[in-house]
Amino acid sequence: MQDSLTFLYVVYFFAIFFLAAAMFVTAGFVIPLQFKQAKVKNGLQMLRKQLLLKGVLSFLVCGIAIATLTSRYFIDGEAARYFTVGLVFLFSLALFAKAFIDSRIYHQQYSAEHIEKSSRIQAEMNREEVLKNKDLKSSKK
Repeated sequence: MQDSLTFLYVVYFFAIFFLAAAMFVTAGFVIPLQFKQAKVKNGLQMLRKQLLLKGVLSFLVCGIAIATLTSRYFIDGEAARYFTVGLVFLFSLALFAKAFIDSRIYHQQYSAEHIEKSSRIQAEMNREEVLKNKDLKSSKK
């Protein structure tokens, strides 16, 4: 019996450790890069904003999972049940939001309308780049 309890605590520890590591990676590397990329103005701006929101939701999901796992050590009795149910509700709501974003990303990337719109935006950007290069060449002469 004691060995199974030790096993459970070790698994709890590793679960919390991996969730904390995921939060660290997301907050330290993923979200800053997504925030920087969301400011880029091209045909992928909407996608990049959605990915930023998805990164923030991933961070929140990890935090909620850690709070759910650790709450049993800090809250006792009836309050623990309500707190856990509230956290599970927030967790499921965040996962639903991530799934919704995934469906929007998929729809945007593979719909004919989006492909045509992206092509037009890219063509306009290429045209602007060519004009800018011509202006630079003419100003050097």
